[in-house]
Amino acid sequence: MESGGGVRLKSPRGRGVLLATALGTGMVYLDSLVVNVALPTMDKQLHLGVAGLQWTISGYLLSLSALLLLGGSLGDLYGMRRSYMIGVILFVGASVLCGVAQTLSMVIGARILQGVGGALMTPASLAIIQTEFVPEDRSAAIGAWSGSVAFFTALGPFVGGLFTTYVSWRVAFFINAPLGGFALWASSKYISQRCNVRRGEVHPDYLGASLAAFSLGGITYWAIEGPAHHGLSIPLITGLGGLVLAAIFVAVEMHVRNPMLPLSLFKSHQFVWLNLCTVLFYGSFVSGVTFLGVQLQANLHYPALVAGMASLPVNVMLILLSRRFGALSQRLGAKPFMTGGPLIVAIALIWMSQIETGVHYWTFVLPSICIWGHGLSMVVAPLTSAALASADQQRVGVASAFNTAASRVGPMFAIALLPVLSGIGGSKSLGGTDFEHGYGKAMAFAAITCVIAGVVAFVGVRGRRAHLAAV
Repeated sequence: MESGGGVRLKSPRGRGVLLATALGTGMVYLDSLVVNVALPTMDKQLHLGVAGLQWTISGYLLSLSALLLLGGSLGDLYGMRRSYMIGVILFVGASVLCGVAQTLSMVIGARILQGVGGALMTPASLAIIQTEFVPEDRSAAIGAWSGSVAFFTALGPFVGGLFTTYVSWRVAFFINAPLGGFALWASSKYISQRCNVRRGEVHPDYLGASLAAFSLGGITYWAIEGPAHHGLSIPLITGLGGLVLAAIFVAVEMHVRNPMLPLSLFKSHQFVWLNLCTVLFYGSFVSGVTFLGVQLQANLHYPALVAGMASLPVNVMLILLSRRFGALSQRLGAKPFMTGGPLIVAIALIWMSQIETGVHYWTFVLPSICIWGHGLSMVVAPLTSAALASADQQRVGVASAFNTAASRVGPMFAIALLPVLSGIGGSKSLGGTDFEHGYGKAMAFAAITCVIAGVVAFVGVRGRRAHLAAV
């Protein structure tokens, strides 16, 4: 039943809209973790090495984070329904390319294309919900959408491990074809044409998006490929070029008519501190997930499925506890949770840095993972809600997109830099004594990053109550 130009959540079409948006966006979150468990097996077939691992993960995060804000603008210009469906098609096509890839270069290229599709889908899905549902049902719809996304995220390691163990790592990518096909069918059937209304006054900032992408790409290339070179080299030149392009990007955004990233957002000191915390915290979390998955398979000889299931308690706790901590932060303010949560995660990462050959899952690995999940659950909802509440409400859409991009940029740089700092960068293989020694250092650096995130929250986040915003 529709009311006042909108649809009710409990109506058949309302459930269809929710299904369509959750399926597509769920693939984006599923593939952010599904590949992590498959990396050691992919290494045996495609000879990834540590550098290949970094590019497989960072290539996806690079295009997704760099183009997320542009994706929202393109949705405004060409219609959110159209943008969303094109994003699904791109993502599914790129997933199939990943599945049939015969070389590392093909995998990296397809992963970058996946990120482009995700950058179109993610902002469009929330905008569709905002447009389609009646005002009184929007918060519930966004909550249901968020729960669905959390479910897909939790499935990532399990799905990757299941197919890698019993069929092939390639099937973990092929699974997106039926999911995407169903998302396209549901989108065409349930999402109304009013989500295709074009806003002619929108002028996408293509220059800003290009500068952001090449800047992040140049710096990432230096971080990943730099350890194999000495002195003046191509990676060093691209890294310096990336820094120059970052400065040009800031100058362009100050003067362009419709900037991709309005710099007025950063007049809010809270917004700056909270997004800095986002970069640091998510960088430590995703890098920890990645290195732990490789260590469990390469040196503790866990099957891929068991390695994927080993970290499942983190996602279960996230689903069960995030809403509760979000409600507590509404009463007590975000600061206690954003300060204490990262410190708890840091303790878990230090514990996990001692995971080595011979330790037992039930007595050593599982307790650290449960501590990790508890700390993560304390942070996610308060951090996102506080970041959105710190921005001017007229800018809440772009603030949401920027915070989402920050949660991707952090892992991208962490995956690129931590292997270098821990001595396992360059072309070294996944597994073996070198990786096992470097693993402990990498997890320790991730823990330090998490502590810094807690300090940033303690110093920069105000103690007043944070009003929860819809995410």
